[in-house]
Amino acid sequence: MIPLGSEALSSCKQQDVQPFLQALRYTMFQRQLLQKLKGHSPSTDSHLMELSLTAVKFARKKGNIALASRLLSQCGNRTQEEGGQQEGLSQAFRHLSLEGTVGERWGAELQIEKAKVLRNAGQSMAAMEMLSRAALSYCHVGKNEGAACRSLLTLCKWLLADWKDMTPQLKQVVKRSGAVNSSSAVGSMSPLSRNIGALLELPLEDQGIPHIITETSVSVGVGEPDFVLGQLYQLSTSLAPEMAKSWAALASWAYRWGRKVVDNASQGEGLPLLPGEKKEIEELLPATTSEEDKEIIFSILGQAMCRPTGIQ
Repeated sequence: MIPLGSEALSSCKQQDVQPFLQALRYTMFQRQLLQKLKGHSPSTDSHLMELSLTAVKFARKKGNIALASRLLSQCGNRTQEEGGQQEGLSQAFRHLSLEGTVGERWGAELQIEKAKVLRNAGQSMAAMEMLSRAALSYCHVGKNEGAACRSLLTLCKWLLADWKDMTPQLKQVVKRSGAVNSSSAVGSMSPLSRNIGALLELPLEDQGIPHIITETSVSVGVGEPDFVLGQLYQLSTSLAPEMAKSWAALASWAYRWGRKVVDNASQGEGLPLLPGEKKEIEELLPATTSEEDKEIIFSILGQAMCRPTGIQ
């Protein structure tokens, strides 16, 4: 077997696809020879798939979309039609899948690479739809939580990159969650908005931190699209709490919006207290405290001061 294990593949920094194409040819020959001598070998198939996906990744990063697409088609045992147009790339990728032991090990990676190649090919919306649909399927199955987490982080990265165009899509998600007739609201949504909405309806693991909800975010000045983004980040930490990138993304979001809310409050009339906060304060006050005095206390506690020596 060609000595290219997982550690060697992940540590390669040159990202030159040619050595991997040669390794693929040799490994395919070795697999055919091994099948004649000893029969089917799942470990060889898995190694071959790892080589193929690594070659796809390096071809994609070098901008060679045609090669990456051809290699992906071979991964799914399908051949792309000669001279096929990019318009058909999304439809072709939709039917590519893996089965059996190889599918369990590399199916999620194939889905992620398909979406990334689509985006590099200029089909951003189709790529985000595919990635969000894949993440949703992983969550429902209850497996590949790490892949689901990485899919969400990549999706958020793409949403931020196309923020101006994606803002209406994300607002649709918020409107759906607050709609009385949710069936009619879902019918008017785009596939991407429906997928994101379904992701945000998934239950979160109890991690000892407050959930991002409308009352504690949108009500105090967080924009609706950013509210959805924050929820996706929190979902990623719930799916794979061991993944540092998801916590870093959530922390960055929380700091950015926490600072912005405080800055806005310090320049205006303060920050209105939430009902739960008011209730906690009322429990500490004497029973004889009048409603007028309570409102004055709430107003004082809601004031936010931001000095140069404070938040930097």
